[in-house]
Amino acid sequence: MVLIEADSIDHGVRAARAGARSVLPRGITGAVLQQTISTTMDGYAVLPPEVAARLAAGVPGEQLQAATQDRIVWLRQLASGVTVAQLADQVGYSERAMFRLLTALYKDIGARNRIEAIVLARDRGWI
Repeated sequence: MVLIEADSIDHGVRAARAGARSVLPRGITGAVLQQTISTTMDGYAVLPPEVAARLAAGVPGEQLQAATQDRIVWLRQLASGVTVAQLADQVGYSERAMFRLLTALYKDIGARNRIEAIVLARDRGWI
């Protein structure tokens, strides 16, 4: 079990992915804590709705934040057939720097390459 700050959904998602069976806000009452311990011991998980929704979507919060508006535009342009060189020219980076930025973006959203990043972006409704 993990106790998190009420506004720390990302921490709750990370804790659940790391193996926490239940995630609760820090300010819960003793009765709720006791009931959650009992429920967790019975083999069930207790999660805030926001944490459960992110887990169900398969997208940890840090990955949602990793796709800033500029980076989403890059993914849209790549999906439409723009090359890395063309994208670099548009945004004012060298081709090599743009390639490094895109590689970091792919890693941040959990993709291994450009095609996987485009597919993930499409599946998440970003493009």
